[in-house]
Amino acid sequence: MKTLTILFCLLFSVSLTLSAQTTEEQSNTLMETLKQGRKETVLPLFRKLLKQAPEQAETCFRLYTEEGTSLHMLLAEELIDFYRTRHDYDKAYTLCRELLDLRPQDVSLIAACADLQFQAGHLPEAVALYERVLTKDSAHVQAHIFLGNYHYWQGERARKVLDEEYRKLPSPTRMQYANYRNNLSLLLTTYYAHAKQHLQSVLRTFSSTEAAKTLQAIEELEEKFGE
Repeated sequence: MKTLTILFCLLFSVSLTLSAQTTEEQSNTLMETLKQGRKETVLPLFRKLLKQAPEQAETCFRLYTEEGTSLHMLLAEELIDFYRTRHDYDKAYTLCRELLDLRPQDVSLIAACADLQFQAGHLPEAVALYERVLTKDSAHVQAHIFLGNYHYWQGERARKVLDEEYRKLPSPTRMQYANYRNNLSLLLTTYYAHAKQHLQSVLRTFSSTEAAKTLQAIEELEEKFGE
């Protein structure tokens, strides 16, 4: 039994060594291919190394591609997709932001950065980026959907706080009730109004059951608490 254990350990050690050698060989092949500019064979080599040794693949990308070239953009997008699928949104965003710095007018890149910021939980940054998208493409559906839902849920959260505080009052005075209603009306002209604007833009583009339901909920609030 002891002999078998030792043999297994030796075989496992050899296997690791061969794997490391194979990865190193792949890295060297990729570097040479990038140096020679052989675009037709770069992508499959890059994808293979990316799966086995992401750090080495990214190092090759940074050292042997020229910023702004079609090859640089192609491999950067591969890296972004790779990190996104592994839920490393901050790293994916860093790469996406680097591309955006090279192409600041590219709406698809701005939207991609916005989505990655949202996935990473950076909501204010995502909102700012989606608003930037709309300054360049006022009909951008993804931006309208995100901002519509964002403002709606911000309104819902604020309304919940107002309701809870009002319910805590043992015997609300007329002044307290009037203040409660005024604060609700304020939400209608801010969060809910912004949400309505964006969701109406969505429906002008395509039929969305979810957007229609949210709009209906906003309209019911307007009837109940509007001036």
